[in-house]
Amino acid sequence: MNNNRSVLEILGESIEDMLNMLKYILSTSIYPLSKILMFTLPYLMLMVGVTVYKVLGFDGKVCVLIIPILMNILSFILKSMANKIGKGELPPIPNERFTSEDGDGEVSCRHDRLQEMLLFVNDYEKWLERKGYLRK
Repeated sequence: MNNNRSVLEILGESIEDMLNMLKYILSTSIYPLSKILMFTLPYLMLMVGVTVYKVLGFDGKVCVLIIPILMNILSFILKSMANKIGKGELPPIPNERFTSEDGDGEVSCRHDRLQEMLLFVNDYEKWLERKGYLRK
């Protein structure tokens, strides 16, 4: 253990670790979160309507009309983000092709992209397993 580091450096590293953990949790559970939001929407509308009526004494129709729109927008954004990182309904899609084909039909892959291609195949197989298309 290095005792020469300042408390602020250690605190900064700890905050960075926490943010990385939150980023990981969000990236792995973003699609289920969008589904949970859509499932809880009617109950949330009921709670807001009752609360607005009790606290403010008037009908909460405006809140009940706005909440579904906001929740649908939020759910759409979460689903879109999940699809872009390969955790949603759509299969993961690489930014560019890994292979190339010459005039004779021979397929090749650049050596510097082999590791990236293996990671992509792993993500794709995970997606297939999640959807039930591939047995474990």
